Amino acid sequence: MKQAILHAAEGEFGIKGFDGASLIAIAKEAGVTQPLIHYHYSNKLELWNAVIRSLFGTLEEKLSELNSDEMTPQLAQDLDQKTAFAALSQLTGNFIEFSSKRPALAQIMFHEMSNPGIRADFLRKNYVARLENQLRLLTNVATSSNKSKREFSTLFTTYLGACMSPFLHASYIKAETKLDVHTAGVWKEIRQTALKLFA
Repeated sequence: MKQAILHAAEGEFGIKGFDGASLIAIAKEAGVTQPLIHYHYSNKLELWNAVIRSLFGTLEEKLSELNSDEMTPQLAQDLDQKTAFAALSQLTGNFIEFSSKRPALAQIMFHEMSNPGIRADFLRKNYVARLENQLRLLTNVATSSNKSKREFSTLFTTYLGACMSPFLHASYIKAETKLDVHTAGVWKEIRQTALKLFA
Protein backbone atom coordinates (compact mmCIF):
# COMPACT_ATOMS: atom_id res chain seq x y z
CA MET A 1 0.00 0.00 0.00
CA LYS A 2 2.77 2.44 0.92
CA GLN A 3 4.46 1.86 -2.45
CA ALA A 4 1.17 2.45 -4.28
CA ILE A 5 0.75 5.74 -2.39
CA LEU A 6 4.30 6.83 -3.28
CA HIS A 7 3.80 5.93 -6.94
CA ALA A 8 0.51 7.84 -7.14
CA ALA A 9 2.00 10.81 -5.29
CA GLU A 10 4.99 10.94 -7.65
CA GLY A 11 2.65 11.31 -10.61
CA GLU A 12 0.41 13.85 -8.88
CA PHE A 13 3.28 16.05 -7.65
CA GLY A 14 4.91 15.78 -11.07
CA ILE A 15 1.87 16.88 -13.04
CA LYS A 16 0.40 19.44 -10.64
CA GLY A 17 3.29 20.54 -8.43
CA PHE A 18 3.10 20.63 -4.65
CA ASP A 19 0.52 23.40 -4.45
CA GLY A 20 -1.82 21.85 -7.01
CA ALA A 21 -1.49 18.28 -5.79
CA SER A 22 -4.39 16.79 -3.86
CA LEU A 23 -4.27 14.02 -1.27
CA ILE A 24 -7.78 13.05 -2.40
CA ALA A 25 -6.51 12.54 -5.97
CA ILE A 26 -3.47 10.61 -4.69
CA ALA A 27 -5.69 8.34 -2.59
CA LYS A 28 -7.99 7.71 -5.56
CA GLU A 29 -5.08 6.90 -7.90
CA ALA A 30 -3.47 4.62 -5.29
CA GLY A 31 -6.78 2.86 -4.62
CA VAL A 32 -6.67 3.67 -0.90
CA THR A 33 -8.58 5.89 1.49
CA GLN A 34 -7.25 9.30 2.46
CA PRO A 35 -7.00 8.29 6.16
CA LEU A 36 -4.57 5.53 5.10
CA ILE A 37 -2.31 8.18 3.56
CA HIS A 38 -2.41 10.08 6.87
CA TYR A 39 -1.54 6.85 8.69
CA HIS A 40 1.77 6.69 6.77
CA TYR A 41 2.39 10.44 6.25
CA SER A 42 1.26 13.13 8.66
CA ASN A 43 0.72 15.73 5.93
CA LYS A 44 1.25 16.55 2.25
CA LEU A 45 4.76 17.93 2.85
CA GLU A 46 5.90 14.71 4.52
CA LEU A 47 4.57 12.74 1.55
CA TRP A 48 6.33 15.13 -0.87
CA ASN A 49 9.59 14.61 1.04
CA ALA A 50 9.16 10.83 0.75
CA VAL A 51 8.64 11.15 -3.02
CA ILE A 52 11.76 13.32 -3.33
CA ARG A 53 13.84 10.84 -1.29
CA SER A 54 12.59 8.02 -3.50
CA LEU A 55 13.25 9.86 -6.78
CA PHE A 56 16.68 11.20 -5.92
CA GLY A 57 17.72 8.06 -4.04
CA THR A 58 17.00 5.99 -7.14
CA LEU A 59 18.69 8.59 -9.37
CA GLU A 60 21.83 8.52 -7.23
CA GLU A 61 21.87 4.70 -7.44
CA LYS A 62 21.59 4.97 -11.24
CA LEU A 63 24.37 7.53 -11.45
CA SER A 64 26.59 5.50 -9.11
CA GLU A 65 26.63 2.70 -11.70
CA LEU A 66 29.28 4.92 -13.26
CA ASN A 67 31.59 4.65 -10.27
CA SER A 68 31.08 3.28 -6.78
CA ASP A 69 32.92 6.26 -5.27
CA GLU A 70 31.54 9.75 -4.79
CA MET A 71 33.48 12.04 -7.13
CA THR A 72 35.92 14.13 -5.11
CA PRO A 73 38.52 16.68 -6.24
CA GLN A 74 41.23 14.06 -5.60
CA LEU A 75 39.47 11.35 -7.64
CA ALA A 76 38.79 13.82 -10.45
CA GLN A 77 42.42 14.93 -10.44
CA ASP A 78 43.52 11.30 -10.90
CA LEU A 79 41.51 10.94 -14.13
CA ASP A 80 42.98 11.72 -17.53
CA GLN A 81 40.96 13.92 -19.91
CA LYS A 82 39.70 11.03 -22.07
CA THR A 83 38.55 8.97 -19.07
CA ALA A 84 36.88 12.00 -17.50
CA PHE A 85 34.96 12.77 -20.71
CA ALA A 86 33.87 9.11 -20.98
CA ALA A 87 32.67 9.29 -17.36
CA LEU A 88 30.86 12.57 -18.08
CA SER A 89 29.21 11.00 -21.12
CA GLN A 90 28.13 7.94 -19.10
CA LEU A 91 26.78 10.09 -16.26
CA THR A 92 24.82 12.16 -18.78
CA GLY A 93 23.43 9.04 -20.47
CA ASN A 94 22.35 7.55 -17.14
CA PHE A 95 20.74 10.84 -16.12
CA ILE A 96 18.80 11.09 -19.39
CA GLU A 97 17.60 7.48 -19.20
CA PHE A 98 16.40 8.03 -15.63
CA SER A 99 14.66 11.29 -16.61
CA SER A 100 12.81 9.40 -19.35
CA LYS A 101 11.73 6.54 -17.11
CA ARG A 102 10.76 8.79 -14.19
CA PRO A 103 9.48 12.02 -15.81
CA ALA A 104 8.24 13.27 -12.45
CA LEU A 105 11.86 14.20 -11.65
CA ALA A 106 11.93 16.85 -14.38
CA GLN A 107 8.36 17.92 -13.65
CA ILE A 108 8.92 18.38 -9.91
CA MET A 109 12.22 20.20 -10.43
CA PHE A 110 10.53 22.51 -12.96
CA HIS A 111 7.63 23.25 -10.58
CA GLU A 112 9.69 23.77 -7.45
CA MET A 113 12.90 25.35 -8.69
CA SER A 114 11.05 27.92 -10.79
CA ASN A 115 9.80 29.51 -7.56
CA PRO A 116 11.99 30.47 -4.60
CA GLY A 117 10.93 28.92 -1.32
CA ILE A 118 11.66 26.22 1.21
CA ARG A 119 11.06 23.32 -1.18
CA ALA A 120 13.36 24.80 -3.83
CA ASP A 121 16.02 25.39 -1.16
CA PHE A 122 15.60 21.84 0.12
CA LEU A 123 16.03 20.38 -3.38
CA ARG A 124 19.01 22.58 -4.17
CA LYS A 125 20.90 22.01 -0.92
CA ASN A 126 20.21 18.31 -0.47
CA TYR A 127 20.24 16.96 -4.01
CA VAL A 128 20.86 19.33 -6.90
CA ALA A 129 24.05 20.87 -5.45
CA ARG A 130 25.62 17.40 -5.12
CA LEU A 131 24.84 16.57 -8.74
CA GLU A 132 26.19 19.95 -9.85
CA ASN A 133 29.41 19.42 -7.90
CA GLN A 134 29.96 15.93 -9.37
CA LEU A 135 29.42 17.27 -12.86
CA ARG A 136 31.68 20.30 -12.33
CA LEU A 137 34.58 18.14 -11.11
CA LEU A 138 34.29 15.82 -14.10
CA THR A 139 33.84 18.69 -16.55
CA ASN A 140 36.89 20.56 -15.30
CA VAL A 141 39.07 17.52 -16.04
CA ALA A 142 37.27 16.47 -19.24
CA THR A 143 37.56 19.91 -20.83
CA SER A 144 40.70 21.23 -19.08
CA SER A 145 38.82 24.43 -18.23
CA ASN A 146 38.55 24.95 -14.50
CA LYS A 147 35.31 26.86 -14.23
CA SER A 148 34.49 28.44 -10.90
CA LYS A 149 31.38 27.32 -9.05
CA ARG A 150 29.75 30.62 -10.03
CA GLU A 151 30.58 30.20 -13.75
CA PHE A 152 29.49 26.59 -13.76
CA SER A 153 26.10 27.15 -12.09
CA THR A 154 24.64 28.84 -15.18
CA LEU A 155 26.09 26.15 -17.43
CA PHE A 156 24.69 23.46 -15.11
CA THR A 157 21.11 24.79 -15.29
CA THR A 158 21.38 24.85 -19.09
CA TYR A 159 22.67 21.26 -18.98
CA LEU A 160 19.72 20.19 -16.80
CA GLY A 161 17.38 21.74 -19.33
CA ALA A 162 19.09 19.96 -22.23
CA CYS A 163 18.81 16.61 -20.43
CA MET A 164 15.32 16.93 -18.97
CA SER A 165 13.20 19.30 -21.06
CA PRO A 166 12.60 16.78 -23.90
CA PHE A 167 10.61 14.71 -21.39
CA LEU A 168 8.60 17.76 -20.29
CA HIS A 169 7.70 18.40 -23.93
CA ALA A 170 7.45 14.81 -25.19
CA SER A 171 4.01 15.21 -26.76
CA TYR A 172 5.03 18.40 -28.62
CA ILE A 173 8.21 16.76 -29.96
CA LYS A 174 6.26 13.71 -31.09
CA ALA A 175 3.63 15.85 -32.84
CA GLU A 176 6.25 17.97 -34.61
CA THR A 177 8.87 15.33 -35.45
CA LYS A 178 7.24 11.92 -34.90
CA LEU A 179 10.11 11.17 -32.50
CA ASP A 180 9.42 9.25 -29.30
CA VAL A 181 11.80 10.75 -26.74
CA HIS A 182 11.44 7.66 -24.59
CA THR A 183 13.61 5.50 -26.88
CA ALA A 184 17.32 4.71 -26.61
CA GLY A 185 18.10 6.24 -30.01
CA VAL A 186 16.65 9.60 -29.00
CA TRP A 187 18.37 9.40 -25.59
CA LYS A 188 21.66 9.23 -27.51
CA GLU A 189 20.77 12.38 -29.49
CA ILE A 190 19.82 14.21 -26.28
CA ARG A 191 23.12 13.15 -24.68
CA GLN A 192 25.14 14.42 -27.65
CA THR A 193 23.31 17.76 -27.49
CA ALA A 194 23.91 18.10 -23.74
CA LEU A 195 27.61 17.23 -24.04
CA LYS A 196 28.11 19.93 -26.70
CA LEU A 197 27.65 22.45 -23.89
CA PHE A 198 31.03 21.36 -22.52
CA ALA A 199 32.90 21.28 -25.84
